[in-house]
Amino acid sequence: MVLNSSFSLFAASLLALPLSALAQISLHDVMEARGYGTANMNLAASRGTQGLYGNPAALSFDERFEVEVSGTLDFAKNSYKFLGVGVADSKAGPVAAALSYHFVSTGPSGERSSAHLLTLAVAMPFAKIFHIGISGRQHFVRGPVNSNPFNLNAGIGLTLTDIMTVSFSGHNLVNSSKIHTPRYFVLSGSGSILGIVATVEMRGNFNEHKSRFTWGGSLEYTFLGMLAVRGGYAYDQVQKANILGVGAGFSAPGGGVDLGYRHTFGGAKNNVLALTGRINI
Repeated sequence: MVLNSSFSLFAASLLALPLSALAQISLHDVMEARGYGTANMNLAASRGTQGLYGNPAALSFDERFEVEVSGTLDFAKNSYKFLGVGVADSKAGPVAAALSYHFVSTGPSGERSSAHLLTLAVAMPFAKIFHIGISGRQHFVRGPVNSNPFNLNAGIGLTLTDIMTVSFSGHNLVNSSKIHTPRYFVLSGSGSILGIVATVEMRGNFNEHKSRFTWGGSLEYTFLGMLAVRGGYAYDQVQKANILGVGAGFSAPGGGVDLGYRHTFGGAKNNVLALTGRINI
């Protein structure tokens, strides 16, 4: 009760309503550049370390060892920025695992708060078709109000050949807060053909008497298996905001780099630029 109350006060000071209302910027907007470039409408198409930020079942969608470094800067008045590193391994054994650390700074001058985020996720595939995963994130928040909340996510995924994926996940299943970490669920599906990956996604928040939804989709096209261009759109029913994302990426056998930009029209405006570099083995 004390942790939830303290964290709610911290959240209120930031005027943040995350992911149930994507227009807002918060601690839970920590993600890779690909997520920003697709307006965060890409959970079914996530791979590797991206499972740390969405559906943890995505960790075992394919076999890889990956290390990534990401940074984000918000050009709006929120002054939101973070820097983090993550590692994911789905090659060493039957269980895929990933770990990340992020330092986040947010809030107006004079009321700025900082947070250290530690995330651990594991996933297991069955016959390389059905996947289950779980992740936990510990927050160490320091600022006008100090708190140390813990959140838990869980998900499943179904990879139907190499061209179709369906996933379902629940977020903030423990230690949820109506203000900052509301419990919500995501249904996502993606298909791939001729180098094009299309994803559609719906998010539902059922904590109030009236159900609230965010829906959208994304497209990504890869040239010659190396250069990717992507974009995404989401409509936030709560904030009545439109969220657009654009991005690009370069991939090679040993790694790659992604650049993503997300712009919000309406709601709490934010203009977020993110860069991610990764090494694949």
